[in-house]
Amino acid sequence: MLGEYQISSDKNKKTIKEIISKSPRTFGYLKNTWSIRLLATYLTTILGMNVSPMQTWRIVHDLGIVSKRPKLVLEHAEDYAKKKKIVDNYKKISAALLKKDSPGI
Repeated sequence: MLGEYQISSDKNKKTIKEIISKSPRTFGYLKNTWSIRLLATYLTTILGMNVSPMQTWRIVHDLGIVSKRPKLVLEHAEDYAKKKKIVDNYKKISAALLKKDSPGI
């Protein structure tokens, strides 16, 4: 726990900037990039206080870090059907991975 009671304190902002500079895999998640929701979940864990995605977005925005919504892109190739099946399967399980009650995946 960081000991600061305000999520937007300078100490917490510095910590958040350090966390964002590393891959979520470093912290045990299966994702390659941070999403606002994933970052909020991780901050809630380490800070010991409830951190909403909106608070997280504001801090990330204040730090000058641009967040973009990831988008799955599928190219039409010879193995299109196989890739489409993989993407469709990911879409089915991704919602379960993002649920609040799921353990730190």
